[in-house]
Amino acid sequence: MDEYILHELQKVLPFGAPRAKPEDIKIRLEDYLKMRNLASESEPQLRSKIGKALKCLKTPKTGKRGVNMMYQFPKPNEMRLQFAKKLGVHPDDLF
Repeated sequence: MDEYILHELQKVLPFGAPRAKPEDIKIRLEDYLKMRNLASESEPQLRSKIGKALKCLKTPKTGKRGVNMMYQFPKPNEMRLQFAKKLGVHPDDLF
């Protein structure tokens, strides 16, 4: 999962938008796994991993699961800093 998050955070606009539905992120993750010939997991496992990863990035969510839930992404540099902290490295070492 960390590889996918790093992949997204290296983009100008991580996750393709300033906010996104969990389903949209799951589709992006599945596409990433397919491109790299990695085995996908069950939908509940992917949703759980996405939720945990975005929580580490301090990404607030609005709504409830299944009822208009959206992740509102912090500024890309803030997410990059949180991700680097999670890995115990300096952001410059990753980005």
